[in-house]
Amino acid sequence: IFKQTLQPRALVVIDDASTDHSAEIIERTLTDSPVTWTCFVRNQNNRGLTAVLNDGFARTALAERSQAAWPPFSRLAALRDSATTAQAALGFLTEARQLAQGAPRGVRLLGPVPAAMHKRAGRYHAQLLVESPERARLHEFLDGWLEQVERLPSARAVRWSLDVDPIELF
Repeated sequence: IFKQTLQPRALVVIDDASTDHSAEIIERTLTDSPVTWTCFVRNQNNRGLTAVLNDGFARTALAERSQAAWPPFSRLAALRDSATTAQAALGFLTEARQLAQGAPRGVRLLGPVPAAMHKRAGRYHAQLLVESPERARLHEFLDGWLEQVERLPSARAVRWSLDVDPIELF
């Protein structure tokens, strides 16, 4: 793994209650690891392959979210819309973003971008993300910003919604 051309961003090693001395070897090897983020979990009881893989995935996902300052390590809101044209969908979100020029420090807007599945049921979908490390700061910003967004003429030409703490972004 360490000699690959493309180094992995994360390396998770889970010892599922081995009885040999592999844990000590793994600990020594990870000390010299060129991989940026490593995690070594040593289970006291054998949990089986499925449980071990799920645990490894969860730990990696949480580490990536922590490094990127994404939930649950920050707060997120998604302003989503759909329209009969891609231009209208992105246009509304672009205007909404322009209203946020005076966003308080710590509030970050990402996008607008087409949704991962940008055309569904004959409509074009897009989203604009609003991120903040603090829930109170995010809600304070959203309270004033949404009043302005609702008054946009383009808001009546699209279907839009705001999802605070979205479960998924697709």
